[in-house]
Amino acid sequence: MGGSCKPSCSWLEWATRQSSTPGRVSESFVLAMTRMGKCDVCRQRKVKCDERHPQCGQCMKKNRPCQYEYGKVPKFVSGQPKLADGAFRMPADDSSDFSEDSSTAEQSWNENARPNAFDDSLRARFIEVMGPKPMQWNSSFLWGTWIALVPARLGKNSALDAATACFIAGSIAHRSKSEANIAAARKQYSKALLSLQNVLTGMDQDLRLSSETLAAVKFLLVFETFLGMRTNRWVSHSRGLTDLLVARGPEADADDMNRSLFYASLPHEFTEALLNGVDSAFDSPTWIYFPPPDYPTECPAFTIAYQVIMQQMVRIPRLTRLAREVRSDPYNIDLGMEALALAEKLYLSDLGTIVDGVVNSYSEWFPTLDEGLARYYPDSIEFSSLSVFETLIRYCFCRILILGLCRVLKEVVPFSPILDSASLAYEELRNASLIATSMQYAEKQKNPFPLGALLGILPLQVAFGTWWRVQRGDIDENTAEVDRSWEKERASFMKEWCREKSNGMLRIWNGHEKSTSRLEVQIAALEGGPLMEWMKRRITPL
Repeated sequence: MGGSCKPSCSWLEWATRQSSTPGRVSESFVLAMTRMGKCDVCRQRKVKCDERHPQCGQCMKKNRPCQYEYGKVPKFVSGQPKLADGAFRMPADDSSDFSEDSSTAEQSWNENARPNAFDDSLRARFIEVMGPKPMQWNSSFLWGTWIALVPARLGKNSALDAATACFIAGSIAHRSKSEANIAAARKQYSKALLSLQNVLTGMDQDLRLSSETLAAVKFLLVFETFLGMRTNRWVSHSRGLTDLLVARGPEADADDMNRSLFYASLPHEFTEALLNGVDSAFDSPTWIYFPPPDYPTECPAFTIAYQVIMQQMVRIPRLTRLAREVRSDPYNIDLGMEALALAEKLYLSDLGTIVDGVVNSYSEWFPTLDEGLARYYPDSIEFSSLSVFETLIRYCFCRILILGLCRVLKEVVPFSPILDSASLAYEELRNASLIATSMQYAEKQKNPFPLGALLGILPLQVAFGTWWRVQRGDIDENTAEVDRSWEKERASFMKEWCREKSNGMLRIWNGHEKSTSRLEVQIAALEGGPLMEWMKRRITPL
C-alpha cells in the first residue's frame, strides 16, 4: 500500500514520508530567519511585531499572510525543540501499558521531527502531548491518521495553529482536572474559535475548504469532548465538519489528511443521522467510493474492509428510515421492496472471511480478567495494532444493526430468498461476542488518551440490543431446551454487562449514562421503531 512503512516506525516518520511522496506537497527543511526581526507586513506598516514563527501575533489576529522574506537567512533546524516560557506542561503519566521501549520510540520521534519542523513551541508541545508511542500503538490513531500529519501542516493555516494550541490545552486539562488548566484551556478555545471564524468568513475559498481548516474543526470537536460529552457542544463542530466536507466534495486527488478526516467524521455523522431519522449527508454515489487514506497496516485487506465499512455506515441510516416507514405503512409494496432490496445489498456486503482472517492472524487470545465475563467468555482478544481493533469493532456493530433491520423487514416483507432467520441469529450473536471479548483490549488503550473507551461506547450499546433480543425471544438459535436455558441466562447477564461497561466508559468522558429502559427504547429506534424527542442532542454552552 502506498506510503506505508515498517510497523515499528513512529507516526511522525510516516507523516514525513507521506509529505515527501511524489505528487504530494513537500515540507521545507529550512526555517526562514530575518536580520530585521519584524515580519514583512509589520515592517511595512511600521507596527510592533512579536516576531513569532511562522505567523506573528499581529498577522494571526488580522488573518493576514505573514512572511519573513526581507534579508532572509536560511537556518537548518536542529536540536530538540524547547518549550516556550509559560507553555502548558504535561502531567506525569505512569500508565505505560505497552512493550515498546519508550526512550527508543521518543528518540525516533524527535529525530524525525527535527529536520521537518519549525523550531517553535507549538510543534514541540504537540509532540509532547502525543507521547512517544509509535503510531500503530498510540491511542490517538483512533481519531484518524490525519492527526499524524498535523506537525507537517503547522504554520500554513492560522485556524489550524490556534486549534492545535487549543487541543494541547484541552488534553492537559482533561488529564489533570486542574481548575487553572481548565481556565487556560477555555481561553485557548476562545482564541481558536475566533481564528476559525476569520478563516471561514474570509475571502479565500481554497483556505476555507482546505484540509488544514477541516483539521482545525476536528480539533475543536476533540477539545469539546475533552471538557465533557454531556454538554453535546461537540455536536456543532461535528455538523460543521460534515458541512465543510460536503461543500468540498469527494475530490479524486484529495490528500491523505482530507480522506482521513472524512473517514474520521463518519461515526459522529452516522449517529446523528440515526438519532434524527434522516439519511446520511454522504449517502450518494459520489461519496461511497471515496478511498480511505493510506496508512501503515499489516493486513492488505484493510483497504477493502475500510471502504466497505464506510459504505455500510453511510447507508444504514437510510435503511433504518425505510424500515421505520415500512413498519408504519406495511401495505405499501413498493416501499417494502425498496427497503428489502437495500437490506439484502447490505447483508451481502459481508466481511466475515476477512474478520476470521484478522482474528486468526492479527490477534491472540488471553485469559479474560473480568470474572463475570469470564464465566461465558474465558478468553479475550489482544490485537496486534489499533487499526485491527478499530476495523473489527466498527464492522461488528454495523453488522449487528444491519442484521437487526433485516430481521424486522423479513417479518413485514417476507419475500427474501436470502435472509434466513437461523443465519441472521448465528451471525448477530457472533458479532456481539466479538465486541464483548474486545473490550479488555479497548480499556487498555489510554495512552496518551482513553480513546479505546470512547470507541467502545456505541458498540457496547448496540451489543446490548442483541442480548435484549435473545432475552425476549426474537433471536432463537434452535438449541436444545437445556442449552436454551443457559442462553437466556447468558443473555440476561450480557445485556446488563454491556450497559454497565458502556456507562463506565461514558463516565470517563463525562457523558450521560443510560438506564436500561432508555437503552431499550434507543435499540427499538435503531430497529426502525419510533424516535423519542430526548434522543435528539441538545447543545449546552461550555
